[in-house]
Amino acid sequence: MEKSIFDQMTHIATKVRQERKKRKFEIIKKSQKQKKSNFISFFKFPNYLRDDLVLSTKWLYGGFIISLDKLKLLVDPGAELLGRISKIEDLLSINSVFVSHNHIDHTAGINTALEFITLQPDKNICIIAPKTVFKQKIVGDYFLNDNRISLIEIMPNKEITFDNINIIPVKLFHSIKDTYGFILENKNVKIGYIPDTGYSKKIQDQNGKLFNAEEFSYKNQFAKIASIHQIIKRKFSQVDILIVCINDPIYTKHSKYHLSGIDLVDILKGSKIKACFITHLYPEDLITSNSNELLVNYLESETNILVRIIPSEGLIAPLC
Repeated sequence: MEKSIFDQMTHIATKVRQERKKRKFEIIKKSQKQKKSNFISFFKFPNYLRDDLVLSTKWLYGGFIISLDKLKLLVDPGAELLGRISKIEDLLSINSVFVSHNHIDHTAGINTALEFITLQPDKNICIIAPKTVFKQKIVGDYFLNDNRISLIEIMPNKEITFDNINIIPVKLFHSIKDTYGFILENKNVKIGYIPDTGYSKKIQDQNGKLFNAEEFSYKNQFAKIASIHQIIKRKFSQVDILIVCINDPIYTKHSKYHLSGIDLVDILKGSKIKACFITHLYPEDLITSNSNELLVNYLESETNILVRIIPSEGLIAPLC
């Protein structure tokens, strides 16, 4: 007797589900068998010539993973996360998430990430974030009700310990006051992350006139930085590797709450930093000018420190 259409559809659906279940099991097993290595994986960028992105002025595409010993830390995941990670196994290996502040370019990929991380039934995950991220429910209720997920509210300078690794939050100076960077350290390496923040408070021109950081541009003939938020220099100049969000190479109206290339020179000079990785630059700088190359050359010539701007194809930096 010929099978009904319903029976045929049921057979096909059952077969597809079985294949998906088998493939899911294979991918999870593959992620669990990954060779243990220490690295920082910076996510690639989408095609900025796409019409919807050309019309956007948002920095929606940041984020990176720090893999150090047993810690697999996802940091500030932006939008389109699945299309930008180097491989799905890296995402499945995540056991912690750090969110610096509640702006969409730093939070857009959180729930997407959790959807995949929680595929593994025995996986425990901690989310480290400021109070505002939890209060405004940036993390969806579906995950907040998952007892495998623990929430750690960031407190200034209160260390968070993960196995043999310390994560030290550092309160910063962004348009959202509840903004934090961190210093992550084990016995071999110290990594600093500076997300969006102001650094210079006052700038002096060649005539000795003082400006607030957001009021200054090169037409005023830059002479020197007159005053800074000292805690940033004091804390982050002592790390081995610095990851930093730069808004513009020079001072602009955004410099009250974002770092410029000039600020970064001041942070790097006289520091213990061995390598610096830059993200968060204007999207159009990646496709329409050589400003990134000029910025790297300037920073390296001024500081003698290795500097890399994350290219559109992403970057994997090995750690000791």
